[in-house]
Amino acid sequence: MKVINNFKVLGIVSILILSLGFIAGCSSKNKVSNTIQQSEETKGYENIDGKQTEKLLNSDKDVLIIDVRSEYEYEKGHLLNAINLPYDDDDFKSELNEIIDYKDKTVLVYCRSGNRSEKAAVKLVDNGFKNVKNVTDGVDEYDYKLVKVDNITGREAEKMINDDKHDKDLIILDVREPKDFNNGHLLNAINIPIENIDKRMDELRNYKSKDIIVYCNTGRKSAEVAEKLVEHGFTDVTNIVDGVSEYDFKLVK
Repeated sequence: MKVINNFKVLGIVSILILSLGFIAGCSSKNKVSNTIQQSEETKGYENIDGKQTEKLLNSDKDVLIIDVRSEYEYEKGHLLNAINLPYDDDDFKSELNEIIDYKDKTVLVYCRSGNRSEKAAVKLVDNGFKNVKNVTDGVDEYDYKLVKVDNITGREAEKMINDDKHDKDLIILDVREPKDFNNGHLLNAINIPIENIDKRMDELRNYKSKDIIVYCNTGRKSAEVAEKLVEHGFTDVTNIVDGVSEYDFKLVK
């Protein structure tokens, strides 16, 4: 009887030890999870992977996309609507003045592997940007759809439009509906709605040797048109990532 009771005691003790080990393991996992979460909050920016990035890009959310690779890498192919601000320890901070209007908006940064973009994310946070997302899966690590259309912000577009040397050589293409165009458009813009681009491609070929800026309400339709023009051999095409509903352009009727 004593032997049997001893076995029972040993069994109960073993169960207690295993239970305590399980609880300790769960507690340890929770601590790790909490540490990771606290680490993310301390950084001030959020890391997202390739799938999360694609989901964000396909949403209706207003996002400034920054490619921090070199100009050469950018020209070989970049994310749709991405502007290029090459990361450099010395010059990047001064470049941020160009996007100061986006401090309160969602800003997504990416590069080839996630290394330069993480450094850029830190700089953005240090300079007051409040909703920064760093892409951990760079363009060499995830199968993103890449394009070769140059993109500029609304502020850059205004500088380009107001530049005297572009008076005769710049074509401003508004691809919105005629009713939107008539309600207000950029000075000297011509209106060809996106659905008519293919039909009027021969007309557009007359401007093939000129610089072309394309815009719309949000920068999405204009990006599609700009990409199509590049596919048809146009070499100097620029898309404005800020549409007229997102940037305070001076419009005329």
